[in-house]
Amino acid sequence: MIGIDPGKMGAVASIDHGVLRVWKMPDTPGGLAALLERLDGPVVVELVGSGGNANKEGRRMGATSAFTFGCGFGVILGVLAGTGRVAELVRPPKWTRAMGLRGATKHAHTELARRLYPTCQLNGADKPKRITHYAADAVLLAEYGRQLRGDR
Repeated sequence: MIGIDPGKMGAVASIDHGVLRVWKMPDTPGGLAALLERLDGPVVVELVGSGGNANKEGRRMGATSAFTFGCGFGVILGVLAGTGRVAELVRPPKWTRAMGLRGATKHAHTELARRLYPTCQLNGADKPKRITHYAADAVLLAEYGRQLRGDR
């Protein structure tokens, strides 16, 4: 199962036979395509909006940031299509509710990901590391997809 958290600070997570591997979001469409070509399984992508709603600190995403973010999301969908994959798009309220995180902080997301998977292979390295803040949502999206499909 593959989980993708869009954005410059997003990540790609893969759960394969209980082994979790995580990569920072590649900088280029070609980098993302090369990564996805090496991974097997269904894909879950967070379906995000432009950030028009205020975050918990009361800040909104500016027009330039929203445009850049939207372009990045479109690149992910294009790369998936180009590699012959169909992704399940899931809105944050749906997957966070299913994972028991509705309204929770990013810290709570990271803690849950670490409880489920105490270590991961970060950027494909062989040495296990702790799940980082940037990777937590990608890990939880992959886990959401895994649970949804009833995979073990």
